[in-house]
Amino acid sequence: MKKWGLIACVAVCLSACASGAGGILPDGAVEIKENRVGGFTSSNGARYAMRTYTAPSDGFYYITVTPAGRSLSFENNGRSAGSAAAAYIRQRGCTDNLSRVSSRDVYDPSSTTWTIVISC
Repeated sequence: MKKWGLIACVAVCLSACASGAGGILPDGAVEIKENRVGGFTSSNGARYAMRTYTAPSDGFYYITVTPAGRSLSFENNGRSAGSAAAAYIRQRGCTDNLSRVSSRDVYDPSSTTWTIVISC
């Protein structure tokens, strides 16, 4: 019985570390590495680490937004994260018909990361 518990624990740890992005990403999501930014400054002066992912099956951009400094109130700041993500992806080519899919946004408290979903 201990063997199965250990196997389950290892599987959970590996799946949690696999994306390395924090937040929640769909199955098959692939990072667009040339869009990775470690210090994006938003219009309100806050700095964020940003990563962009796409999933071949749905056509959305999944943008992980993590504060560059410690932010205790970031969990309640989905609106700021969404605005920063929209400005970030707009600079990278998503200019026509950019729209948030905020119903799919997710906050991951363990990594203080928002995953913001945007359609272009």
